[in-house]
Amino acid sequence: MSVWFPNDVVYDSDLEAYEQTILTQFGQTDWQTKRVKALEDWAFPALAKAGYVPERLRTRHAPAKVLGQTGGVYTDYTASATTPNAATIPLATVFATPATDHLLIGSPLQFRGLSIRMLDQVSNTNGTLTVQVWADSWEQVNPLNETQFLNNKPFSRGGDVRWEMPGNWVTRTINGSAPLYWARITLTSTPAGAFAGQIGCIRGTALTGPVTLRTLGLIFREAQTLQGGPWEDKANTYLADAERALEGAMLLVSREFDTLTVDDQIDPSEAAQTTGEVTGQPTGYSWERG
Repeated sequence: MSVWFPNDVVYDSDLEAYEQTILTQFGQTDWQTKRVKALEDWAFPALAKAGYVPERLRTRHAPAKVLGQTGGVYTDYTASATTPNAATIPLATVFATPATDHLLIGSPLQFRGLSIRMLDQVSNTNGTLTVQVWADSWEQVNPLNETQFLNNKPFSRGGDVRWEMPGNWVTRTINGSAPLYWARITLTSTPAGAFAGQIGCIRGTALTGPVTLRTLGLIFREAQTLQGGPWEDKANTYLADAERALEGAMLLVSREFDTLTVDDQIDPSEAAQTTGEVTGQPTGYSWERG
């Protein structure tokens, strides 16, 4: 059964970009419930009405290149990293010399995180995982609180590594690749016995903006019943903005569905598909606001 990832569509940091104190002013640690409600009760019905299969919406894209850099020598793991239901990237080999060996992931578009799938061969070694991106030099990015890997045991499970998007990320070629945006993983200890599987580049979707606005509307609509403030006006503004933003997003979202191999990632063929190819509507997408 294919899965979808509500946390990938909207992070709490997306909400904070509009409302800096949204996590503190109402005494919440996260807005997971509201984010899921905005998707399941609002965006997903709109997608289904337009002829899409909502559960095949994806934010995880196949990387263009995955390289191990061990002792200064590159090994290409792209095929292994884009194969579902297998774990064949030997992490102990890649990170044989901690702090100087790296796993590099390249994509033609910027991405705001990595999904790294693991099966049974995981690490039980303490250590720290860091991520750098190429910004005319390797620059470390700040992890978000949505990151699922635990710093004390990297690769002890599958999960996501997510970060604040840098403003100065640029492309470069590595080991003969095309110009790509690169993220570079470094460890402080070798993950003995661990093998990684499918690696995905997490990107925002056309729905990130509308669902962020809808989530904020739901938050402030509830807030008006809990404490004083101009919350009703804010709620109405965000909810109306979300409706308008959704109309525009529906014209773009066809490229974000896993339709060919259903492997939980978008490959280049799927990224180029038209609305008609996804929905089976020869005339393309149509939208009627309720």
